[in-house]
Amino acid sequence: MSDIQNTEAVSLVSTPAADPESIAAAIELANLRDELSSARAAAEAAQGRADDFRSRWIEARAASAALAEVRREGESLQTRLTAATEKMDHLSREQITDGSDPRLVAFWSSAEETANDEGYCAEYDRLAEALGGPRREREYEVTVEVTATITLYKTVTARDEDDAASDAFDEVEEDDVVDAARLGRIEWEVTETSV
Repeated sequence: MSDIQNTEAVSLVSTPAADPESIAAAIELANLRDELSSARAAAEAAQGRADDFRSRWIEARAASAALAEVRREGESLQTRLTAATEKMDHLSREQITDGSDPRLVAFWSSAEETANDEGYCAEYDRLAEALGGPRREREYEVTVEVTATITLYKTVTARDEDDAASDAFDEVEEDDVVDAARLGRIEWEVTETSV
C-alpha cells in the first residue's frame, strides 16, 4: 500500500464509528489502488517495450527493403558482367577483318612509331589506307591570311570634320595601332589559308 492509502486505512480504523465492513472495504480499496498503480506502471513498461519493438521492426523492414534492392542491383550487375564476358570471349576468337578493329590500336601505334623512326612513312601510309588503319599525324606549314579592323581614337585640332578626318588619317602611327590592339579594340577574320 502507498503511504497515502495506508494513512486513509489507518485513519478509518482509528475512527470510533468505523465498522469492520468499512475497515475491510477501506483496506481493499487501498489494495486495489496499489494494484492499479502497479498495473499502470507495468502497462507503461509494456508500452515502452512495444514501442521499442515497433521501432526495431520498422528498422528491420527498411533494412530488408534495402537488402532486396542491393540483391536486385547485384543481379543486374551480374547479368551485365556475364554479357560483357561473353562478348569479350567472342571478340577474342573472332577473326580481324578490318584495320580499324579496336584490338589493333596497339599494333597501329607501334607500326606508326617504327615507320617514323626507321623512315618507312610512305609504306605505313599505303598499308594504313589499304587496310583501314589510322592515318599518321604530321606537321604542316600553313599560311593564314587575317584581315583585322582596329578602331583608333585620335584627338586632332582642325577647322571642320573633313580636315579633322584627314589629319587623324595622316597622324596614325604603328604605336597607335599596337596600343589599340592591346586594349582589345580589334575585330578580325580569317580570309584565306594555304598549305
